[in-house]
Amino acid sequence: MTMDPTSAAAANAAGDSGVSSPVHPSTPTTGALGTPSGGDPIEQLRSSMLQTLRRNGLSTLKYLGTTEVHTYAFSVAANAILSFMPAAVLMLTVSRTILHSRAMGNALLAMIKAFLPLDQNTQGTIASWVNNQSRGHAIEVFSLAMLFISCTGVFEPLEVALNSVWGFKPRNYLMNQLVSLGLAFGCGLLAFASVAATAGIWAPTSEAQVWMDAHLGTGMIHAVVTFINTTLQQIVLKTFGLVAAILIFFLIYWLLPNGKIAARAVLPSAIITGVAFEVAQMIFMRVVPWLDFKATYGNFSISVTLIFWAFFVGLLLLAGAHLSAQDVRTSQKMSLMTPEPEEPAIVPPQQANYGLAGDLGNDKSRGD
Repeated sequence: MTMDPTSAAAANAAGDSGVSSPVHPSTPTTGALGTPSGGDPIEQLRSSMLQTLRRNGLSTLKYLGTTEVHTYAFSVAANAILSFMPAAVLMLTVSRTILHSRAMGNALLAMIKAFLPLDQNTQGTIASWVNNQSRGHAIEVFSLAMLFISCTGVFEPLEVALNSVWGFKPRNYLMNQLVSLGLAFGCGLLAFASVAATAGIWAPTSEAQVWMDAHLGTGMIHAVVTFINTTLQQIVLKTFGLVAAILIFFLIYWLLPNGKIAARAVLPSAIITGVAFEVAQMIFMRVVPWLDFKATYGNFSISVTLIFWAFFVGLLLLAGAHLSAQDVRTSQKMSLMTPEPEEPAIVPPQQANYGLAGDLGNDKSRGD
């Protein structure tokens, strides 16, 4: 159920205060992908992203400073931590027991290590635990049960936050649970597709390295080939991980709010959020050693680190939603303030000839 705007004042009331007013996100405007039709679509998308940041970056920072946003982000963080391990175990179990793909299993474990903002020893410990748990059968039922509980806990506060940003009314409880499960399934498929794509490139490169090791030995060529193969694997891992993150953010921004939203209205914000996610991860991994959570929390330092990281990801997620909604509001307000050009009056040809003849006649009579 969508709350439609009632007047132009609703769009003007948004301003920079972070207070949401109803918008028409499905109405074409000069905002989201707000360049004229035609031309290079990549250039249009880049221009739209820069325009979105320039016009709404400051208001989004103000929005992130509200207590309501922090409450939503912490709620999302807690449930995301609850769902992470069961999801990883379930995906690894499917890769091994159903798809029988060792390459996908290795790619998934590598992704777990790469995207956890922890030191290498802790990353290896968590990956080993997931690896061991995936070999059992009882954990599969437990994973499904925990995913069912935690995924609805992730998307429920997110839906409330996104509906508040767009000015939509919330869904009823049953629809919220159904949409949450559908989005959890869709996000899981995107993550699984990223793992499969990574494994599809890793498998032949690994086989090529094994063949070269067997035929060329372990000299200088072996070191060069190993370096190239490792670098290529990391590039592939990060690239497909970034694409999956952008698509997941896009799916959430597009489908979770209880209203019709044009896909082009949220695509620039999804890309911005995905890139910001990668940058924030690199920064967070370098800041964590300075925080020294282990000295304060002891054995609980891993959980505290993951909760803080999930909290920052929740803030990024909400910031992207606010960027897209605020950009639509700004575009609608600008379109209301821009006067429409007046169409020139069309004079019938006969009337124009008579007028011209009359003018000529008047000129002639004045000449006489």
